[in-house]
Amino acid sequence: MKRRALAIVLLLAPALVRAQVSPAEVTPGEAVPAGGGSAEATVGWGYYELLHVGLAAKVVGRSTVGILVGSNLGTNGRTNWSAGFSYAHAVGPPVWDVQLGWKVTALYWTQSDPDYDWKLLSLPFGVTAVQPLTPELSVALDAGVTFTTTLASDRKQDVTFSNPHRWNGSVCVELRYRFRSW
Repeated sequence: MKRRALAIVLLLAPALVRAQVSPAEVTPGEAVPAGGGSAEATVGWGYYELLHVGLAAKVVGRSTVGILVGSNLGTNGRTNWSAGFSYAHAVGPPVWDVQLGWKVTALYWTQSDPDYDWKLLSLPFGVTAVQPLTPELSVALDAGVTFTTTLASDRKQDVTFSNPHRWNGSVCVELRYRFRSW
């Protein structure tokens, strides 16, 4: 329980610090938000995030906080689910129209195999690259490392303990639609 609370605090703490949006903090070609924020709808696929939909809010300058829910839709014969929170921050000016940054996510998800059912918490952390396709629509690629811990493990058969990988890589591709600023 303490790990989950710590992960949520780490994700939301930067967004709680309100700052003035200055023109230097806004990506070239992007209008300064009137109230300091905008919202995005996302749909994507990721190794941990599965096929997912989400909402994100640009809350402070170049910082974005989001939520997502996902599923593998039973593609492996078993349905897995994921739900999570994310924090992303754009870094520096765009390079060839691609905005670079970093992103951390806290994901609660399920996984099953013939011997076990797991409830897991994963913390993907990595870099992100966002390429605008139109002023409203963009495509994003996130890649990095992920730490996973088992929250609950239900044994289906009398076999020795099994545990998913602790550290591995993650990758996620998303389409993002930006709504008007507030």
